[in-house]
Amino acid sequence: MRLWFSSYALQPLRSLGSREGALLKIETHDGLGFSDLHPWPELGDEPIAEQLRLLANDRPTKLSQRSIELAALDREARSKGVSAFAGYTVPDSHFLVNDVAALSAQALADCSAEGFRTLKIKLGRNPRSEVSILQTLATELSIFQLRLDFNGMLSVDRFGEFIDALPNRLCSAIEFVEDPTRWDSDDWRKMHEATGINLARDRCHESEREVNLGAFQWLILKPAIQVPCVIRNLAKHLRARICVTSYLDHPVGQVGAALEAARLQTAPEICGLLSHRSYAPNNFSQFLAQRGPRFTIPSGAGIGFADLLEDQKWEELQ
Repeated sequence: MRLWFSSYALQPLRSLGSREGALLKIETHDGLGFSDLHPWPELGDEPIAEQLRLLANDRPTKLSQRSIELAALDREARSKGVSAFAGYTVPDSHFLVNDVAALSAQALADCSAEGFRTLKIKLGRNPRSEVSILQTLATELSIFQLRLDFNGMLSVDRFGEFIDALPNRLCSAIEFVEDPTRWDSDDWRKMHEATGINLARDRCHESEREVNLGAFQWLILKPAIQVPCVIRNLAKHLRARICVTSYLDHPVGQVGAALEAARLQTAPEICGLLSHRSYAPNNFSQFLAQRGPRFTIPSGAGIGFADLLEDQKWEELQ
C-alpha cells in the first residue's frame, strides 16, 4: 500500500483560527481511493502531523484507520467506474447552528423557506445568555424539531435549570439533547426521568454495552471515528435511535459520512451531513448542497471530485 497526503486548512465562518487536516490518496493493487483525515485535538485526537507520522509508521490511530476504510469504499467503486452511492439514498440533514447568538427571526424564516424542519443548536458556553435567546425566539423555533448540543459543559443542576427556563412549546419541540453533562449513566437516567427530555450520547463505544439502558435514547454516529455496523448493533442492543453526522471535516470527509449513512440501511433518521456551511466555501464545497436539507452527491466514480482530487498537491507519506 502506498499513501500520499495533501494538507489543507478550513476557515470557520464564526470563529478565529483555521481547522487543519489532510486528504489521503491510497493505492493498492486494486487501484486508488481517496478519503479525509481531520483530527480534533480539542477532543483528544492527535494533531494532523502526529496522525501522519503514526500512519507512515504503520501505526494508524482510530481516526486514520477509518480514513483507510473509507478510502477502500471509494477505491472499490472508482475502480469499477461507478458511483459509490449507486443504489443508495442519503437521508436528509438538519441545519447546524454553531453560534446561537447569530440566530434571528429572519434567519429561522430563511431556514424554513429552504425546507429545513430540524435544527441542531450548539450551546453550553454561556447558558444564561443562550436560554434568553431561545426564550426570545420561542415562537419561531417551535416550528422546528430541535436538537440541542451542550458538549458536556453543564452540571446536572444547570441542565435542569436550563430546561425549566424554556417555554413549554420549546420543550415539546426538543427531539433530543446531546451530551448535556459529562457522561454518567446514573445521572443521565435521572435527568431523562426528571425532564422527559430524550438524551443523545456522542462517542459511545462497544465496550459500553452494559450501560444503563434508560440513560439515553439516541446515539450519535460519526463514521470518521466509529465503525457504523458496530454502532448500529450497539444501538439495537441499547434500544437507541441513530443520528449520523459528519466530523465537521473537509467535504471529502462529509461525503464519506454521507456514504456510510446511506449504507446503514436503517430507518432514515434526519442526519447531520451538511457541515460545509460552517466554513468559508472552497473548490470542493461548491459541489455540495447550498440550500435545503438534501445532500448533493458529487458526480463521478467513487465519491466523486475526480478532477479536484487529481489536481491536489500530493506528497508521498514515507
